Amino acid sequence: MGFFDFLKGSTATPQPAAGQADTIDLNRPEYKQGCGRVGDGLLHLDWARQAACAGDADRARMEYMKSAESWKQANETEGGKWARELDLANKEYADFVQTDQVYRNGIAVLLPIIKATPGILQTDLYKACPGIERETISYILYFAASSEVIRRTKKGRTYELHAA
Repeated sequence: MGFFDFLKGSTATPQPAAGQADTIDLNRPEYKQGCGRVGDGLLHLDWARQAACAGDADRARMEYMKSAESWKQANETEGGKWARELDLANKEYADFVQTDQVYRNGIAVLLPIIKATPGILQTDLYKACPGIERETISYILYFAASSEVIRRTKKGRTYELHAA
């Protein structure tokens, strides 16, 4: 059984409804030729979906991030060929984030600080929240900015933060 036969036969992973164009269907024929970063993107997406269905948000978060990065690299190395898949992987990841308790609980802590201190630098926010890992704060702020909960403006080697 080949790699893509395994993905096709995976019954543990929820698949999009037939004809649904706003998600990556792991069974599309053109993916069977893909290896390398395309294969990585598919594999990590499959694992992310499985983990999310199993309630393992930590693993789902990691696998969605790896899938999105794999699609980004595949798209860059193949001249934009995978732009649609990159967009869909990023959208699915962002949708997951909105249900992720790490994001939801974290933004509940960080947003009041950002509102009370308009223009706070991200590096200063790290210092204000020593109980939250920098990587977690970065994750929360990235998705808060992408969903327009906050505005993040590059300022030197950090970001200036404002409530939206």
